[in-house]
Amino acid sequence: VAEIERRKFYPPIARRMGIEGVVRVKITLDREGKLKEVKVTSSSGSKILDRATVKLMKRCHFPPLPPEYGKEEFSVEIPIRYTLK
Repeated sequence: VAEIERRKFYPPIARRMGIEGVVRVKITLDREGKLKEVKVTSSSGSKILDRATVKLMKRCHFPPLPPEYGKEEFSVEIPIRYTLK
């Protein structure tokens, strides 16, 4: 979560247009923590925010999976909220 929040950005055009929303993405990581797949599972209603979220996930550096985690991949769905203050 900290990595995502640190790299999160609000697209300037969306900010200027007052666009807000929540994008839900499913990410899949391999054992080394490398992103294998990112997919928008629920759109914010704005292609700008949806695309920014996919770019965000691709820029993140995730930690490797713990040795005790028995699977080769880890998938999780994450909501990314864009709100203007």
